[in-house]
Amino acid sequence: MHARNAALVTLGNFEDDLDKVKDCDLIIEAIVERLDVKRALFEKLEKLAAPHAVIASNTSGYGSRTCSSAATSCSARTSWSRTSSTRRAT
Repeated sequence: MHARNAALVTLGNFEDDLDKVKDCDLIIEAIVERLDVKRALFEKLEKLAAPHAVIASNTSGYGSRTCSSAATSCSARTSWSRTSSTRRAT
């Protein structure tokens, strides 16, 4: 990665840095494969993320409808990286 592009990337975690998502264009969720934990996170992201933000998940055990059912408007802008299917923001 070019240095000027690397400077645009900010790392954080969803406990200490959740408020940072309001300024993000791309949010990548990579948390434990527990449905209750993922749903709780997506509910928080829905409240904080900018309307244009793309929220990506690297889940391997759940489908997009399963993870996002608690955050319905969030699911319309979620990108799911799975071997069998990919959903991108519209």
